[in-house]
Amino acid sequence: MFKNKFHLNTTTVGIGGCRLNDTSNCSYEFQLFIFKCQLKLAAELKLPVVFHNCGINSFEITLRELKLHLNNTHKIHWHCINSKSDLNIISNFLNYFKNSLIGLNGSMTTPYDNDSKRIFNNWLLTQQDILDRIRIEADFPFLRPSTLETNQYNPISGITTGAQHIVNMLRIKKLNATKIIDRSNNNMRRMYGIN
Repeated sequence: MFKNKFHLNTTTVGIGGCRLNDTSNCSYEFQLFIFKCQLKLAAELKLPVVFHNCGINSFEITLRELKLHLNNTHKIHWHCINSKSDLNIISNFLNYFKNSLIGLNGSMTTPYDNDSKRIFNNWLLTQQDILDRIRIEADFPFLRPSTLETNQYNPISGITTGAQHIVNMLRIKKLNATKIIDRSNNNMRRMYGIN
């Protein structure tokens, strides 16, 4: 963790790479220490923060730490939300942090089991103004949508497949994958303050 003291011709738009991972070789205590440092830095610099969790056990701790270190208007992007996520925690997150986004990618199309997929799709349908709260992500080369062969998967096909899945699920008149991607891009611009 460091602050850039150099004069570069770049703009920092967020704090990224934050995560708690149940499967990591690093101790959970060390991961939590780093996560807290990143959140404190994001608060101090008033920068958006992007992160994701690996493992269901970290969702509640993550939300607690977010509420402890960031105010409810802070811009937060919770990456890689899918049917394996703790959806109650994600709902609480979206309700508490009004400027937050959730990232959806090909992993939401992968049927870990039909019940989980149905629950996730129904959950997504019940979220208020969900199109203003999502960011379509490829996460290439990881999390390939199950509908794509390995040789078909690239960042563009990943984003398009994710967007089409949302179109198929929401069934809103005159909504198509291009409009979902445009909305997602606008959400990202708003989150990170970029053009």
